[in-house]
Amino acid sequence: SLSVMGCWSWATWEPYGRWTADYVTTYSEYTQDGDLSHDMAVITYKPQSEGPFEGLFIGEVVGYMGFKPTTSTGSNLQKATVTGYPYDKADGEMWTSGGPCEGGFTSTWSQYLTRHKCDSVGANSGSALLDLKTQQVYGIHVASYFINRDVSDAATSNTGVVLNEKHYYNLQDWSGIGFQGEIRIQHSNKECMEMNTDTFNVYIHDCHGGENQKWYWYSSKEEIRNQVNGRCLDYNYSNGNLYVHNCHGGSNQKWTWDGNRFKSLHDGKCIDMNLNWSKNLILYSCHDGLNQKFIVPDKFFW
Repeated sequence: SLSVMGCWSWATWEPYGRWTADYVTTYSEYTQDGDLSHDMAVITYKPQSEGPFEGLFIGEVVGYMGFKPTTSTGSNLQKATVTGYPYDKADGEMWTSGGPCEGGFTSTWSQYLTRHKCDSVGANSGSALLDLKTQQVYGIHVASYFINRDVSDAATSNTGVVLNEKHYYNLQDWSGIGFQGEIRIQHSNKECMEMNTDTFNVYIHDCHGGENQKWYWYSSKEEIRNQVNGRCLDYNYSNGNLYVHNCHGGSNQKWTWDGNRFKSLHDGKCIDMNLNWSKNLILYSCHDGLNQKFIVPDKFFW
């Protein structure tokens, strides 16, 4: 079976234990045809089965990064680095190419590939094209590859596969994630569902585009997760409050969508904005009021 360690060093073997793969999804264009422009895969891991992190997914222990779409010359890609495990460094050490790469990221013969001059060596293949400041991944460094595939002795350059529209939506689909974005309440249409990054309470606030107002639908588990920490929208059924908590698969973290409202699978109640000054989100008997109706991004649900 395929497994991954949360961390490794000469001093400490597997300080976070191991996670075992649940399933792997990739492109036949690569596995069967060797097409480098489709050299990527999604591995979904099971929660840890024993130890101090039993029941937790790897991201809930060692942290998450986001991923966003781009093009081979996209402005957001220009801030990326190659961050991974080069062979010329000590085993288990992660290194980055530093700041934005000299010459930036430029086009190739394929819309799926980008050419770059980031410092990289053998074993860097599979490294993230990562913006260190925003912690967003825009592609994967894959190889040194022919600049012109039709010329047998053409020069090679460092090459990455970018998350263009096709790859981006496929990665979301394969990992069970819907579109990441704001959830607006119809009561005002200018206010969004927000997580307090200190208390993890969830309420309504003026929309500002921050990561704590970005959510994604984890379709295979019927969960809504926050982009800041990947944790789940949770219904405290003892007091009716809505907050964010470590994902555990309980019915109070599972939701259905009727086109306007989010309903809890625990008891069928709807997410409701308390109309007092706090605008706190609670669970309440479903009704037709705009304080229970929301607007989600296109492709939020798959």
